[in-house]
Amino acid sequence: MGQPVVNTVFVRKELGVNTSVAQRAITTLTELDILTERTGRKRGRVWHCTAIIDALEDYEEHSRRA
Repeated sequence: MGQPVVNTVFVRKELGVNTSVAQRAITTLTELDILTERTGRKRGRVWHCTAIIDALEDYEEHSRRA
Protein backbone atom coordinates (compact mmCIF):
# COMPACT_ATOMS: atom_id res chain seq x y z
CA MET A 1 0.00 0.00 0.00
CA GLY A 2 2.79 2.39 0.87
CA GLN A 3 4.76 1.56 -2.28
CA PRO A 4 2.39 1.17 -5.26
CA VAL A 5 5.27 1.17 -7.77
CA VAL A 6 8.03 -1.43 -7.40
CA ASN A 7 10.90 -3.05 -9.18
CA THR A 8 12.82 -6.23 -8.44
CA VAL A 9 15.55 -4.38 -6.54
CA PHE A 10 13.00 -2.74 -4.21
CA VAL A 11 11.21 -6.06 -3.52
CA ARG A 12 14.51 -7.83 -2.94
CA LYS A 13 15.73 -5.24 -0.45
CA GLU A 14 12.38 -4.71 1.27
CA LEU A 15 11.75 -8.44 1.80
CA GLY A 16 15.38 -9.40 2.33
CA VAL A 17 15.28 -12.08 -0.37
CA ASN A 18 17.38 -12.91 -3.42
CA THR A 19 16.54 -11.73 -6.92
CA SER A 20 14.83 -14.95 -8.04
CA VAL A 21 12.51 -14.96 -5.02
CA ALA A 22 11.69 -11.29 -5.58
CA GLN A 23 10.94 -11.99 -9.24
CA ARG A 24 8.71 -14.95 -8.36
CA ALA A 25 6.75 -12.75 -5.95
CA ILE A 26 6.30 -10.11 -8.64
CA THR A 27 5.30 -12.76 -11.19
CA THR A 28 2.70 -14.19 -8.81
CA LEU A 29 1.22 -10.75 -8.13
CA THR A 30 1.20 -10.01 -11.86
CA GLU A 31 -0.61 -13.29 -12.61
CA LEU A 32 -3.19 -12.36 -9.97
CA ASP A 33 -3.67 -8.96 -11.70
CA ILE A 34 -2.48 -7.14 -8.60
CA LEU A 35 0.59 -5.72 -10.33
CA THR A 36 0.95 -4.53 -13.93
CA GLU A 37 4.29 -4.22 -15.70
CA ARG A 38 4.60 -0.72 -17.19
CA THR A 39 7.87 -0.54 -19.13
CA GLY A 40 7.57 -3.31 -21.74
CA ARG A 41 11.31 -3.93 -21.42
CA LYS A 42 13.30 -7.02 -20.44
CA ARG A 43 15.58 -5.07 -18.08
CA GLY A 44 14.81 -2.25 -15.69
CA ARG A 45 11.16 -3.20 -15.48
CA VAL A 46 8.73 -1.46 -13.14
CA TRP A 47 5.38 -2.74 -11.90
CA HIS A 48 2.54 -0.83 -10.32
CA CYS A 49 -0.60 -1.71 -8.44
CA THR A 50 -3.39 -0.35 -10.60
CA ALA A 51 -5.95 -0.39 -7.77
CA ILE A 52 -3.79 1.84 -5.57
CA ILE A 53 -2.84 4.19 -8.41
CA ASP A 54 -6.51 4.48 -9.41
CA ALA A 55 -7.55 5.21 -5.82
CA LEU A 56 -4.89 7.91 -5.52
CA GLU A 57 -5.96 9.49 -8.80
CA ASP A 58 -9.63 9.41 -7.72
CA TYR A 59 -8.67 11.06 -4.44
CA GLU A 60 -6.67 13.73 -6.26
CA GLU A 61 -9.57 14.45 -8.60
CA HIS A 62 -12.05 14.59 -5.70
CA SER A 63 -9.73 16.91 -3.75
CA ARG A 64 -9.58 19.38 -6.62
CA ARG A 65 -13.37 19.59 -6.76
CA ALA A 66 -13.76 20.11 -3.02
